[in-house]
Amino acid sequence: MKKLYAIFLLILMSLTAQSHQPDLSMLMIYQNTDGKYFLQLSSSLVAFESMVDYQYGKNSYKTPEEFKGLFIKLFQERFSMESNNQNEMSFGNTKVMLGHETKLIAEVLNMPKDSYSIQIRNDIFKEMPQNQCILIFTGEKLPKQQFLLSKENNNEIKLRLENGKWSLENYEKINRVDFKIILSIILALVLLIGTIIFLKNTKTKVLNFNN
Repeated sequence: MKKLYAIFLLILMSLTAQSHQPDLSMLMIYQNTDGKYFLQLSSSLVAFESMVDYQYGKNSYKTPEEFKGLFIKLFQERFSMESNNQNEMSFGNTKVMLGHETKLIAEVLNMPKDSYSIQIRNDIFKEMPQNQCILIFTGEKLPKQQFLLSKENNNEIKLRLENGKWSLENYEKINRVDFKIILSIILALVLLIGTIIFLKNTKTKVLNFNN
């Protein structure tokens, strides 16, 4: 029994570690109820700290606010987004929310009403050895699709809107990203179900023995 619980806890710890691994980040571009567009970049606090330390030095900030300011500067220097092959997006109301999962949120100020192509380049975490960024689109005029930016496509992706879907020139599909995470989830669920069945059978045997 103790061995089962130990194995289950190890799998859960592994799953948690995968979900907060420094090399993995998520970029979401979405539209709110007012029709405004936003982007949200999230990863572990370790990833944010590593890139600020790498770019500006470990002693470059003394307060959380100074750290936030430096990461916003890093975002401005290393992230770009264009639409319709000519309009470079600008961002406003940019803020950083610190936590175990740290987030940068910014409003996309000049998204065209009819966007038929988008090009995104995200070099923020490019120095990390296994850097992967999951890109998610969601919105009334943005087809809900997921893609991957990595070293294999130089952290850049080009999309064209065709028949209500994004057609891509260079991309890695999402189903290649999180195989380890998916496997960990499956193993955890299988072990959990097995533990429940084991406990149920053990309880039944005890009741039968007492009777």
